[in-house]
Amino acid sequence: MSPPVSRKLATLALLLAASLLGACRSTPESDPRYRPSENVLEVVAVLRRHVPDDTYRFEPARDFAGRNVYRASLIRLENLERVHGDALRAGHMDGVLAFAKARALERIRAFSLAAEHYRRAAELEEPLALEALRGAAACEALDEAAEV
Repeated sequence: MSPPVSRKLATLALLLAASLLGACRSTPESDPRYRPSENVLEVVAVLRRHVPDDTYRFEPARDFAGRNVYRASLIRLENLERVHGDALRAGHMDGVLAFAKARALERIRAFSLAAEHYRRAAELEEPLALEALRGAAACEALDEAAEV
């Protein structure tokens, strides 16, 4: 073989090896922070962590994407209900979902909607009933005060 032909074959073999190695590489795993919520517990844990925050004196907490954590949690809960509607159809988590939505709505100052969700949670989930009724009463009082 002449030197130019062997150089061409070596270059071709190198390109073939590089393309095979590149084709075998899988796509990298996405950052778990940017994946959709997988379960109710994940969203409720974020809410529970931030509910004691003083949102009247300080700006509400932000999630990893820079959004209001209460608004983002409400959206995530609604998305979970829509995506996993079949799994949630049994109704085991309905009271918890209603209570968590009420907490998020209360923190974004949608008091009338929060009171509705608190009342629904009180009907559905007996262990949460007392706290839900307290929350409903507080939200109704705040809603009346906001209308004045």
